[in-house]
Amino acid sequence: MLYLIGVGFKPGDITVEGLEIAGRCDEVYFESYTSIYDKPALRKVVGFKELSREQVEDGSFVQRAKDRDVALLVPGDPLVATTHISIFVSARNADVPVKVIHAPSIYSAVAETGLHIYKFGKTTTIPTHKKDYRPTSFLETIRNNLEIGAHTLVLLDIGMSLSTGCEMLGELGEIDVVALHLGTETRIAYGPPHNVSKLNFEQPCCIVVPADLHFTEEEFLNLYKV
Repeated sequence: MLYLIGVGFKPGDITVEGLEIAGRCDEVYFESYTSIYDKPALRKVVGFKELSREQVEDGSFVQRAKDRDVALLVPGDPLVATTHISIFVSARNADVPVKVIHAPSIYSAVAETGLHIYKFGKTTTIPTHKKDYRPTSFLETIRNNLEIGAHTLVLLDIGMSLSTGCEMLGELGEIDVVALHLGTETRIAYGPPHNVSKLNFEQPCCIVVPADLHFTEEEFLNLYKV
């Protein structure tokens, strides 16, 4: 059997069930290319062999799950990233049974901002800009969400700093943003991008562009205003 086990944002997020299953599996793997994770701390909790992106996409570990128990440890929740959905489908198509063990993900943790989950629209990502590659589709997604009164969860490309992310949102004009850092310590900041960008938030972090606020959302965010 193949087990897709979520490990959340930090080793303490893995569930008791996830630990128990990983402990009795014949092979335990970990992929970290979809997120930043404290791997040394995780090794103290459960042993694993790290897989590269190519090895994950190759899927050879899925075939080995036909005659043994194999676990893939996944940052956050296993089925949030499309990569892991593809693994699930590949396993089922190969007649390999799959079990998913869930854990916290950004889509649940973003509620720590006090924003109402049901008011979020389409999620977008700010990719790292290069000399000949400067996509702006993320700005269009945010504008579309704002038009319907929906908040936008903005993910930052791996390695992108909070200050760079805030700078990229400059074309939206006069807006406020919410920065959320997740990990061993949760940090929240709310205010204009030029104020939020001065804060030293390490990854993993994300930005939320809120639409019109309900008074309860505003009351909560004012606790973290900068």
